[in-house]
Amino acid sequence: MISHSRATTLEYGIQIIKGCLMLAKFYIISAILAFLSVQGCVSVQSFPSIARAGDTITLALGSVDGLTKSNLHITYTPESTSTPIDLTSNIRNVIKVYPDRSSLISMGATTDMSLLTGFSGHAAWLDVVVVDLPESLPTGPGYFSIDFDDTVRVPNTAAIQQAEGVQITTEIVSGAGMQNDFSYYYSAGAAPLTGNLTKLKPQPQVLLRPKENTGYNFGSVHPAAAEYRIRIPVDGDIATLQDNEIHVIWDYKPGEDNKQIQTSWHRNDNVITVNVIVPTDSTLTEQMFQFSIVINPLVQGNKIDVSGAPELLSYRYFDLQGNEVPASYAPEVVIIQ
Repeated sequence: MISHSRATTLEYGIQIIKGCLMLAKFYIISAILAFLSVQGCVSVQSFPSIARAGDTITLALGSVDGLTKSNLHITYTPESTSTPIDLTSNIRNVIKVYPDRSSLISMGATTDMSLLTGFSGHAAWLDVVVVDLPESLPTGPGYFSIDFDDTVRVPNTAAIQQAEGVQITTEIVSGAGMQNDFSYYYSAGAAPLTGNLTKLKPQPQVLLRPKENTGYNFGSVHPAAAEYRIRIPVDGDIATLQDNEIHVIWDYKPGEDNKQIQTSWHRNDNVITVNVIVPTDSTLTEQMFQFSIVINPLVQGNKIDVSGAPELLSYRYFDLQGNEVPASYAPEVVIIQ
């Protein structure tokens, strides 16, 4: 039975994270805290590190770009047989875990995280995969292996350990396991509700990012402003597309919160023009300009057409005096689903 103080804390945390729908189980919260302590790296063990066949476990897979259920492959190899068991169909979901925006990591005050995000070119997040173990797994020690397909982009450096090639160890003990439904308390005195991890996963989106995966510290252009025009593919009726369905989400990286970055956008049908102004800083390169365009399907039922092709119609950069400056690197727009 959960205590009142713990329930209050959990309820507050759940409200902060995506509409009160996640992680009321104490051990899964402990897992996320443990993952955050490794600051974006690949886990050595599963969490929990000892489980029963049929249990739900979590794996930290580093900080890669565009990771989803559809481009991730997981196997489990028991030491007793050395025969890999495909667990790809047992993946419940892939979610991103972010540090608090007021933390030292978010402020860019930790060397390891600055290096990681510098080479990855994106915000400080940790990819966490939730996996339901089959009930037929043999007992004893074993390890998980990870493979990504070519749509996943990893940090462009040999200095950062990637999940591929790492044996993430665990031990299967005897007993009947049980899938975690991530139930949580919301209304006082009411029965617990079942959590929905799908509400935490990234939505299909159009992502603008540097075409070359060279991180964000190596550009030679330091723009004070930028303009991007992007045609997004829409699954639905463009005639009914409303501005309040569209979300343009800036990819804040460690140390960018004090740059006074200002963004705005407008649209003509499915062409989105995004404007970015950095009025007080001359250290940002065009490599650091990255954002996502998402359509909220709960408003009118429209969404990003993941089978379509977004089109970058134009991109322009300007200095503090308003003069256009040439780009060092070409951006690209891709679909993340």
